Amino acid sequence: MLFGLVPLLNAEILTGSTSIDALLANPILFLVSLPLVLVTYAIPLAILCDLAARFRFGLRTIFLSGLIYGVVNEGVFAKTLIAPYWPGVQFGNFRFLGLNILWLPNILIFHAVISTTVTILLVRSLWPDRVSKSFLEKKHYVGLGAVLSVAIVITNVVLVPLVAKSLGYSPPFEPLPYFLLLLLSLSVALLIRKSLTQRSMFGIGRAGLPTATYVLLGGSIFIVPTVASHIALAFVGAWLAGAIIILSGYLFYMYYITLDFDPKLTKRKTFFAYSTLIVIVLLVGFGGRQPASNLVAVVGVALELFFGWRMTTPRAPR
Repeated sequence: MLFGLVPLLNAEILTGSTSIDALLANPILFLVSLPLVLVTYAIPLAILCDLAARFRFGLRTIFLSGLIYGVVNEGVFAKTLIAPYWPGVQFGNFRFLGLNILWLPNILIFHAVISTTVTILLVRSLWPDRVSKSFLEKKHYVGLGAVLSVAIVITNVVLVPLVAKSLGYSPPFEPLPYFLLLLLSLSVALLIRKSLTQRSMFGIGRAGLPTATYVLLGGSIFIVPTVASHIALAFVGAWLAGAIIILSGYLFYMYYITLDFDPKLTKRKTFFAYSTLIVIVLLVGFGGRQPASNLVAVVGVALELFFGWRMTTPRAPR
């Protein structure tokens, strides 16, 4: 449930992407859409966390795996990487080879950080003794895979066509963008393989800059693709956009490599960085969320901060 609820709060409700008010106002939407959102987050992230335990993923490998999860979420389910009509695709007017090319790095990095890495770190912090222990068996993989397959069918056969029809658009099936997303995922998988062969244990390795430097770097890179997209559209065009997309992706990759080797990265520092980010997102989004969504956002963030503080505060022995 946590693998579904944590990203539902952070990636959907806090950002305004999913409105609790709209779901409550439409019982059918509530009964169909909310379970689908939970399934599309919970099952892939649970499988990814289990793989991370089996193969001892570091933060950089989890981050890279989150890029593939972003392709699955936004390409297979929501279709925001492909559909020119989808609400909320800020840069959907700039398309190349069937892809919303300037939206793609924004949403993939977002899912890699907020939906994947943050969620797994939060769940791990609640059960630190299970970080290196697998919790799924073969039968669980089969069952979860079956449920995920049903969710894919419902989303693509029912939900996506309904949204497209409501916007007056009949989406044709274009195999090229799906093929390109597959190539992108395979490329990231090769980086994951390389990352696993070069990994080292947490807290052991080269000395680097203070942790705060990397926290600031990671936070600042969040806005690079968005700002770059506006600049590229207004002045320079696709070549600069592509260059900055590659640069921002490289910087984020280096950021997470550094986190794996930084011996000064403590739970308290991680919690402080996360708390700062999540409170900023909470406050900035108040004007864009409806009342029920704001209430859920406040309660959810308060619970995250409360349990997070408990996990980082040393307890006296009983």
